[in-house]
Amino acid sequence: MTVIAVPITSDKVCTNHFFGDQIVTRYSISQPVTQVEAPRLLTGQGQYTDDVKLPFECHAVFLRSPHAHAKIKSIDIGPARVLPGVINIFTGDDCAEDNLGPVAGNTPPKRKDGRPGFRPLREAMPRDKVVHVGQLLAMVVCETINQGKDAVECIEVDFEILPAVVSQIENNRPEANQLYNGGERNEAFTSIKGDLEKTNTALSNAPHLIKETMVVSRVAANTMEPRAVVANYDPGRDHYTVYACQQRPFVWRNMMTKKMFDIEENQMTVIAGDVGGSFGMKGGLTPEVPLVAWAAKRWDDLLNGFVNAVKGTFQMTKLVTLNSKQSLASTMTENFWVIVFGPTQMSVRFFR
Repeated sequence: MTVIAVPITSDKVCTNHFFGDQIVTRYSISQPVTQVEAPRLLTGQGQYTDDVKLPFECHAVFLRSPHAHAKIKSIDIGPARVLPGVINIFTGDDCAEDNLGPVAGNTPPKRKDGRPGFRPLREAMPRDKVVHVGQLLAMVVCETINQGKDAVECIEVDFEILPAVVSQIENNRPEANQLYNGGERNEAFTSIKGDLEKTNTALSNAPHLIKETMVVSRVAANTMEPRAVVANYDPGRDHYTVYACQQRPFVWRNMMTKKMFDIEENQMTVIAGDVGGSFGMKGGLTPEVPLVAWAAKRWDDLLNGFVNAVKGTFQMTKLVTLNSKQSLASTMTENFWVIVFGPTQMSVRFFR
């Protein structure tokens, strides 16, 4: 007996076609695919991270490293603390005080000698050294974006600038400066595909050989919706809820609960609503995501949420406080982070 499974759907959604004894379903070759979500999204009824809204907003701005490689000798936040509108300032010391684990990721393939792939210790906000331009250094929580930008400029960071090599080839040489202990030649793993012996044989028997080095520039996805996170912490249930426009909610939850927060998976819910594009850009867990949830619990006496959004060098989030008199300022900032806290949830707004 031959059994053919046919999806039961509305005629408006799926039409089955009969060709002799063959049944061609909606997803067969050459058949059109009806975009059932298109009318809802095109009429403004989508539910993106920006659509999660809360009142009583204040803001925060991140200070980022201007150097590609440098030791952090000291961070002086004293002058910034006393400025008007500044509520609090966080650094990597605060994360360490709460035992927030390093930002997690997938296990890389093995190295050439068979050892496990190398994954460096990646703090959400480093305390001793920065290894790329834009790495988080401090976070200012304030009433308005402009107050936060003023405060960020008053934070004094004493750097010891170290040599930086931006060429991948030069950085992989034995004599190159090593970024991490245990990461020889600045190499995480080696991936070899295909049959090396057969390939060498084919090349040796070829009548002509052409050798060329092709340089592929760095690329980045350009989505309609930037990366965004909205999170809250419920102290009564000891439970985090994270709304994020991303493509791997279950993987992110596992990474944060098991490898960073040291809690059970059922203590965190990660929700992906409508996502305005990802293309792999929103697959990896970035430091801002766990910081959102961490800050929600860190300040549950005053703040119960934290939100963050990113788009290339343009990044914005908002803060929601318990003070209903806080100003509600909303503008896009360049090369600054704006963060949002809320009584029970976070809200995030994007303005292009």
